[in-house]
Amino acid sequence: MNSKKIKIEELLPKLLKDLSNGIAISAKDISEQHEISQSSIRSHLRDLKNNFYQKFFKYDGSTKKWVVIKRGFLNEEILKPEEVVILNSMLRTKTKLGVGMVEWQERVVKNYAKKTDSFIFKQHISETINEDMKKIFAITNSAIDESNKLQIIYNKKTREVLPYKIVYIEYYWYLICLETSSDEEKIKSFRLSKISSTEILDENFKYNFKEVDKRLDITMNAYVNFHNEIRIAEVFVSDSLVNHVELAAYFEAWTKTSQTTVINNMSYTKFEVKYTNYEFCDIVPTILKYMPNMIVESPSGLIKEIKSRIDNYTNIYTL
Repeated sequence: MNSKKIKIEELLPKLLKDLSNGIAISAKDISEQHEISQSSIRSHLRDLKNNFYQKFFKYDGSTKKWVVIKRGFLNEEILKPEEVVILNSMLRTKTKLGVGMVEWQERVVKNYAKKTDSFIFKQHISETINEDMKKIFAITNSAIDESNKLQIIYNKKTREVLPYKIVYIEYYWYLICLETSSDEEKIKSFRLSKISSTEILDENFKYNFKEVDKRLDITMNAYVNFHNEIRIAEVFVSDSLVNHVELAAYFEAWTKTSQTTVINNMSYTKFEVKYTNYEFCDIVPTILKYMPNMIVESPSGLIKEIKSRIDNYTNIYTL
């Protein structure tokens, strides 16, 4: 027997993980190991099944054990077992706040579960989100949490990756990972909606993604290059836009300097802008969007790229 007695709620996440891994649970064995009553164990597992995991595990009367219906079910759930245990405890103790609060407590639990399942997909996203994508999100997130290698099918090609983060960039969700199945290991971003299959591999990994974070912190679109050195562009921003650039999270890569100037009777302040794409794909769209409130001073390659794009667009309307 354990010298330190634990509460049933502390034990439940592990029991759920065991069930998900195909391990049958005996209330009698757990009771003897942890000095928790069998009735309490059965009651909590029954409520967890009825409230959250109806399709995933059940009580087998012939063996007197709780057994899995769908192995690996936790990998496909966005709610973590610890979250589910807390929500389940709220439902079990809902009358403690008074009968008049029961309906509200049930509503809070239901809304939390619903928002957890959907909040990641409801932020001005232009792509259609279906159940397959939700499943891929959950499995990928589980692999990230457990530092497990992941096998994915992306654009009809099977790849093995070390998953790091799921990030939201310009209306789409991307998996940031180290691809290990190619000849050259590279940090890549895969659009989540284009991943058709995911499988967690029985292989843990360790990898230092510190340099990846430095680039994610400054990215403005999906054209971030995770292997190039970070460079600096100098861009003058009109006074009417300066406050927006300073405050908006989108402009994390933009650092205000003390230098100012006047161009065509408009006052501008210089910003130093970090970029990683040497073809300027990560910075050009923003500058074009805010013309004439943004004027590039350097590098010369960026100035040429801006001019080229403006000329090409103007030529469309040349009669």
